[in-house]
Amino acid sequence: MQGRGRSPGRDKARSIARRAVLRLVALRAAQLDTVAFAAKLELVVLLSTLLAIVIFRLVTGQIATRGLMARGPGGVVSEERAQLLVATLGAAGYLLISLPKSAPYQMALSSTWLLLLLGGSNGAYLITKYLSGVPRVSDLPLPPLGG
Repeated sequence: MQGRGRSPGRDKARSIARRAVLRLVALRAAQLDTVAFAAKLELVVLLSTLLAIVIFRLVTGQIATRGLMARGPGGVVSEERAQLLVATLGAAGYLLISLPKSAPYQMALSSTWLLLLLGGSNGAYLITKYLSGVPRVSDLPLPPLGG
């Protein structure tokens, strides 16, 4: 009768079981990589399709852009909207350039100055938009004298 020592048959069975588990884990990891790749591909196709639709509609005139930067019906370009557009396009360009440098699954937005630029630009636009709707004291009607 054999003691509590290891038997060659038991060691071989454990080795086979261990290899089988490792194969299953590797197979599962490969399946997850395939699913992740398919999800990324689907996202790229979706965003590319949406971009193509927007560009097509802009070019054909289905999306109205006339007067988009104008302050009013006169057609004068609004400085607030122009600075907001420039700041937004600059931030988007910076993010697009820094995207390949960022770690996977991590947002490239790590710079404080970019957040301050966007927040300040949007804040300036909203403040001027609000103040343009508030009537000035000089525009208010005067009460009649000697009532």
